[in-house]
Formats: sequence, structure tokens, C-alpha cells
Amino acid sequence: MKLKNLDIALCRTPAYGIESTLEEEWESLKEKIKESSIPFYELIASKCAADLVHLDDKVQFTIWKYFNRSKYRSTPFGSFAAFTVLPVSQGDHKVPLQISNAMISHEFADWSNKEHYIADVKKTIRSSIFFFANSSLYKVGNEIRYIRIKDKTFELATLNCFPELDALLKLCSKPVMIDDIYEQMLSKFNLSKKESYKFIGQLIKVQLLITDRFPNITGNDYFNRLNYPLVSSSSNYILSERKHLAGSIEQQKIRIIPEVISFLSNHLPVSTNSDLTNFGKAFLNKFEGKEIPLSIAMDPEVGVGYGNLEQGYYSDLLIETINATKSIPVDSTSISYTELHRFVLDKLIQGKNFQLDEFKGAPTSSPVKLPNTFSVMFSLYQDKPVITNIGGCTANSLLGRFTMSSTELEDHCKEIAALEEQANPDVMFFDIAYQAEKHIDNVNRRKSLYKKELAILTWSCMEEPLSLNDIMVSVQGQQIILRSKKYGKRMVPRLPSAYNYTRSDLSVYRFLCDLQHQDIRSDLNFDLKHYFPDLQHYPRVCYKELILCPSMWLVPKKIYEDQKGVTITERIDQLSTWLNMQKIDFLFKAGNTDQTLCFDPNKLTDLKFFLTYCSQQDGQPIYISEALINKHDCIKDEGNNNYVPQYIVNYSHHDMIYEALNPVYSSLQSSKKLPDILLPGEEWLYFEIHVHPSKSNSLLTNQIAEFLRESRKSIKKWFFIRYYDDNGNPLIRLRLHLKDPIYGFQIIIKLKPLIRPEIYNGTVGDFKIRTYYREMARYEASHIQQVEYFFWKDSKYASLLISNTTNTEELYTATLYMIQLFLDAAFDSLNEQIAFSKNMAENFAVEFHMNPKSFKTINQAFNEFKKTSDQKIHSQIYTAAGKLVRSFSKLIKTYDTAKRPQIISDLIHMHINRIFALEQRVHEAIIYHYLVKVLLSRRGNLTNQEVPVS
Repeated sequence: MKLKNLDIALCRTPAYGIESTLEEEWESLKEKIKESSIPFYELIASKCAADLVHLDDKVQFTIWKYFNRSKYRSTPFGSFAAFTVLPVSQGDHKVPLQISNAMISHEFADWSNKEHYIADVKKTIRSSIFFFANSSLYKVGNEIRYIRIKDKTFELATLNCFPELDALLKLCSKPVMIDDIYEQMLSKFNLSKKESYKFIGQLIKVQLLITDRFPNITGNDYFNRLNYPLVSSSSNYILSERKHLAGSIEQQKIRIIPEVISFLSNHLPVSTNSDLTNFGKAFLNKFEGKEIPLSIAMDPEVGVGYGNLEQGYYSDLLIETINATKSIPVDSTSISYTELHRFVLDKLIQGKNFQLDEFKGAPTSSPVKLPNTFSVMFSLYQDKPVITNIGGCTANSLLGRFTMSSTELEDHCKEIAALEEQANPDVMFFDIAYQAEKHIDNVNRRKSLYKKELAILTWSCMEEPLSLNDIMVSVQGQQIILRSKKYGKRMVPRLPSAYNYTRSDLSVYRFLCDLQHQDIRSDLNFDLKHYFPDLQHYPRVCYKELILCPSMWLVPKKIYEDQKGVTITERIDQLSTWLNMQKIDFLFKAGNTDQTLCFDPNKLTDLKFFLTYCSQQDGQPIYISEALINKHDCIKDEGNNNYVPQYIVNYSHHDMIYEALNPVYSSLQSSKKLPDILLPGEEWLYFEIHVHPSKSNSLLTNQIAEFLRESRKSIKKWFFIRYYDDNGNPLIRLRLHLKDPIYGFQIIIKLKPLIRPEIYNGTVGDFKIRTYYREMARYEASHIQQVEYFFWKDSKYASLLISNTTNTEELYTATLYMIQLFLDAAFDSLNEQIAFSKNMAENFAVEFHMNPKSFKTINQAFNEFKKTSDQKIHSQIYTAAGKLVRSFSKLIKTYDTAKRPQIISDLIHMHINRIFALEQRVHEAIIYHYLVKVLLSRRGNLTNQEVPVS
């Protein structure tokens, strides 16, 4: 993978230079304060610079914070900071960077004004050209369900469907004109124009229908699109820009960054999102291998929901409050500790600044791919990069908001989207257009950057916007896969916005935003405080000349807590003494993320206001860090003023990170040929027997075996599966294909007396008759009967094996022998078998987060296993294995070549499931690692047997 920086970067600068004084800038600062807070502006509007020292302490502190922000913080906000589009030099050009002093204000109506333009439904209909159905709607039976906002909260609304409604919503599945609606309602239902008009108005009121008068968060600015005049107002949304005058970001200064990215990508632990993991498990438990509409999957009743956010649909403040006290919330993203963390811990104990490049440990077992584009945000200190952030699913995440005010950036962001699409030709990327807040959504506004877009509760400027019901979801292996029914392609969501999507409690939006992080390294930040919290001091961490983490110190509470009889002067002295003890005689920062303030320990005013800042933190621990600001690293304007810059340089690679879809078919498609849902009383009878793993083999080989012998005249075939329910309780699924459904009751009568004693003595916890949902999506409708036949043969073989083995080693020997027979039948060469087995072993290594210690343990266990693996297989089992492999061979040859590896892995998975009473997944992981060694040994033996031609 070759990383390359893109040729356009972004620079962000505060409004004022570092040498500016409050007295000099007071009048212009007042205008900036007016943008931010009218009430506070009115309090200080008449004051001149000389009056400031006479103001109340709280007022002085607020003014100081505004000025500090305007001088040191580069985060764009109104006219407090500006962005500049810069070139990145590709050679050794050393022309100093220069930007303009003047700040160009790109002004937009505040997003909260959107409410005024759609309040009148009649006026909305009259002025609308296009109408579009709510993109979240779907049907459950005869009920239409969709998401709407009520009292500023999302809710899942329902309406009973009727022909007129069904027809209108189908027509509006893409934007249509009102005359088209009138025409259809008249021709199909004889509704007059007046009746249709009223009907449309009702649907708009209940949010089932939206129009082009509704707000669009993407594309051309909503207010400009509708030609609403921009009125000058302090509440307007402003993006400020400074023009680039000369120079470029020197390649020499950022040359180390790709090496740092590679190091972090190879050594940082892989994080997992528990909400995505839990969704995958719940989905498999309920839908198994099926592919279903995403709208159904997100439904809290008929689907599985997401992240417990569906509780918001049925909110009860008291219940939420009580539940919130039950446990301390945990981050939904989990991390695991690695050899790198042990290295860092040793360095922390030493208490000195350290170099991360001194770490020489092995990379993580299976490095996760980097996204095709991502951003590095940094500043410079003594010409060395100081990292603020590395990551993102796309470089467009940080750039998107600026496309509203820069056509150059808009074009660049579209090129970024095109690069991602070209690297992944079998994937359809789509933007998630969503708006639900007022002022906060200003940062969410952006131009349309991707070719496709799912607009949730908002208008889309696309000709054919996506609808939620077109998106199908399935779980394949460890991956959650989206597919477009309409386009037949894999779908991957993208959010080209810096909006903090965790603010939203809309489950489908959170799901899609989380999903964009799946299987990629979207966060490469090395944060000491995250891995080792609550320390007194964190040393500076560097990688060669690059600074990854500035030094940090925990401020002792005794310094800023109220002390009786201690004056402010004495407290400042205490603070100054502590700073001197820590040798902090340089600018330091306090705050979180981009909400920081900068303090000079040599200025009495700054020390006083730092204590004020501390008193406002509600008892939370307060850390300060090196500000790492140097005049030499500032960027100049034409007047030679120095500004503290922050840079965003974007990196890319062209490797494919998303593979094409495996052939998967929805149950709806399958059901046209063969029923995929079989209720009790039909040809299949399905029992669920809750039994402890320690008793399950005995139950299978005794009671169930006896029952099957007695019922053989009534049963065509049968098979069993070991399973765990949603609560983690083990069970056996026993499925019987009856010769005639009328035998069903007789079968129940025969099985009942064999199970009853086990229920009474507690060995069997429950005994249920269930509906059989055939796995059409996994195995395909045209093959499902052959798969069931193979499952029958496999279940008979597993029962025989269990009856004739006494320990795990014997099961491993027989299983490895059987799997080799399967692979011999499925692949043309031993090399293909090895490639398949290695791929499976690597997938399990990722799933179980295997590390060098794990592999060492497996190797030791395999060496012990080899000593007994030459034991003979029972003749009965040997014969049965031959019959089973013939059934396997017939089945696998019916599948297309491209589909075979997935089917082979699925059939082997079910084979191992039947053989081992518990921890089947772990056994499967170990067996694949053993299998690779066995196959490599076979290949070595074959090579050694070759006789050279003389």
C-alpha cells in the first residue's frame, strides 16, 4: 500500500495574530461577540478598551475567553477563525507561506430558519414542484411504518394501508410532479383534483410525503435554492476564508507522516464497536443467513433494532432515569492491550519523554486496511509536526462543510469521492443526508459529493435518491453487508461531515454512521490518557521528530478548590509555585478536543483566569498540556502579522478495500420457488430442546436416537444443530422432515415421554415446537433441499462419531480427516486447499484477536496432538465418512465456482457444530490452524517424493 498526500490541503487560522493585544482589537472583537451572543454584546457594547479593567470579574473572564479563542484557537466558528486552501509542494520548494489579512465572510441563513418555510401546508403544496415519499417507509403486513419527528423526538409512526395510499406512495418512490399524482388518482380511483389535493396535504402533515420545499442538508444551499433573500443578521451562519497569497506546505516538513501512519496502523490494537457486534449477533440469531430490508432489521418489533436506541420510540422519562442509575455507561468501542502498550507502560514508569520508534515489537496479527482517503490534522513546533488527529473514513469528513463556500474545495472533494469509487469498482458509496437539529446542523451543510444519497427526513437534490427500503442487509461471516436491490451492488455509507453523529438517537442513522467504520482503520490516534487514564503526568511521546502526544499534567485540586481565608493572590502564588516545580514556563492549554484555552504562566491575568476556569469545571479532573506554540512556526499575512495555524493534509491509496458481493438472495425472491417459512403442522416439524452441553451428547445418542429409530417409518430425513439463544442458553434444534404432515401429532406423542423425565430432573430446561425458517439466503432456494439432505447425512455421521469416541483428541483426528476429504472433493489442487484453509485461519485469528502468545499456544498443542493423531479411525466411522463425502461432493458441484468457498466454509462450520458439545467456534478456529499445518505437511511430503529426471 503506497500512501500519497493529496495536492490540496486546508489551513485554519484564528482571527488575530499572536502579537495582537485586547486593547488594539477591542472594537473588532465586540463585532465578533455580537455574532456569538447578543445578550453579552449588549452588556459590553458601549464599553471602550479603557473600561475593561473596571468590569465585573465574570465579564472580564468572558471577554478574555473570547479574545483567547480569537488568538489561539483555529477551529472555524463565524469570524473567530478562517480557513485557507493551500497547495502541498511535491518537491523541495521553500517559498514561505503567506495568507491574506482580510477575512472573507461566506454568509448563510441560519439553519433554524428552515422551520418558517414549511409550516403552512397549503402554501407548501402550491409552491412545490416535486413530491417524494418519506424514504424511511416500509410495510409490515397491511401496516405502513415510517420514521417521523414529533415534539423534537423521533418516533416510529404507523398507518393502515389502503389502495389509494399504497398507489400514491409507490408513485412517489422517486420525485414526481403534482400533475402526475392527480392523473393517477383520477385514472385509478376516480379522485378529483380537490380530493387528491386534500389527500396530499394530509400525507405532508403526517410526514409521509415531503416536497422540494422541504430543507435539503446537501447540494445547493436550501435558502438559495428557493431564492429566499439573505437578510443581514447576527444569527447568520458564517464561514470565514483567508485567501492564499504565496508558498506551499513543504514536503520536507511532513515527510515523516506516512511512516508514522504505517507504524500506528501496524501496531495499534484493533478497536471493535460493540453496537455493531451486538447487531450482528442479534441479526444472526433472528434471521440467520437471510438478507432482509434494512428498514425491517431496524424495526424494534419485527427486526432487532440497533444500540438500544429503539427505546427512544417508546420513551418514558422515569424509566430512563431509573435505568440510567443501574450501571455506569461504557464506551461502545472496545480496545485490547498489545505488546506496544506494555512498552509504553515501561516508559511511563520511567517518567521521561520517549520515542515510540524505539518499539521493535511484531505488528498486530492481521492489520486492518486503511481507508482510501483520510486526514491528518497537525500543527508545527520548531518545524516538527504535532499531531492533533489522524483518521476518518474519508478525507471528505473534515472538508465537507467548507464546500458550501469554496468551489475549489467542492471540486477537490468530488475528486476524493471519485478516487474512493475507482479503488472499489464493485461498491456503491452513498452519502447519509440527515438533519434534525437547528443551529448544530449548520456544520452538517455540504454540497453533494457522492453519486448516491440516502436522505433521511430531508429533501434530496438528487434525481433518484435512495430509499431505506431499497437497502438490503445481511451478515456474512464477521461482516455486515448492505446491498442495493435496485442497482444490485454492495453499498457502503459515507458521512462527509464533521457533525458528531452520536448526538442523534435515530437508530438507522447511527447504524449507518457506525457501519462506515467497519473493517477499516478510521482512528489512528495514539492517546496515552485513553489507554492509561488518571495518571499524574504524561510525558511527551514522539516518533522520530514528529510529536504524537504533548506532555500533560494533572492540576492538584488543592490549588483551585476554595480555601477558607486564602486570598486570590495567595492562590495565584500557589499555582505559580506548582507550575515552577513542574518547570512549566511556557504556554499551556486546558480544555477538551477543540474547546481549549491557552494560558501564559508568566502573566498574572492568565493565572487568575486559569483559576476561574478551574472553578467552573464542576470538580472534574483538570489536565493541562504543552501548547507547543512558537513564533517561528506561525503563518504570516501581507502585513507581517503572525497567526497560529493548524493544517489538514489528506492522504490516499488506490488499493481495493471493499470486495464485491457474494451471490446472496433475499427470502422474498426465494419464496417464489419454495416455502422458506414452515409452520408447525406442515411437512417439517421443528423441536427446540434446551439442554446443558454436558448432557447434550447423551441426549442425542440415547433418547433422541431411540426416538428416531421408533419413528423411521414416519420421517423422510432429519438433522440437528447445536445453538445458543439470545440469552446465551444452549439448546439443540431438531428438525424432522415428515413423510406426511398428519404424522406430526404422533411424532410429538412419541418424543414427549422420552423428554419428560429430563425436564423433571432439570437436565432439559425447556422443550418447544418452533417455526422452521429455511436458510434460503445462505444456501440458495434451488439448493436448499440438497443441503437438508446433506445435513441429514452429516447428523447421522456426527451421532455415530460421538457414540464411538471418548476424548477431544479422537474428535480432532476424525474431524481433520473428514475436512480433508471434503476439500479433496471440492478443490482441484492441494494449493487451492491450502489457500482456502489459510484464509479461514486468518479470519478466525482476527475474530479472536489472536496474538503471538495465542499462536504459540496453538503450535504447542498441535505438537502434542501429532503424537496421538496417527491413531486408527473406527471402521464404522471410516465407512460412514466415505458416504458423507460423496453426498458433500454431489452438493458442492451444484454451486457456481465463485460461490463454492463460502458454501464449503458454511458446511464445515455446521459439521464442527454437530461434533463438539460446546465452544464450537473456538474448536473451529483451532481446527483450521491445525488443518493448515497438516496440508502444508502433505505438500512437503509430495515434494520430497518427486524423483528428479536424469
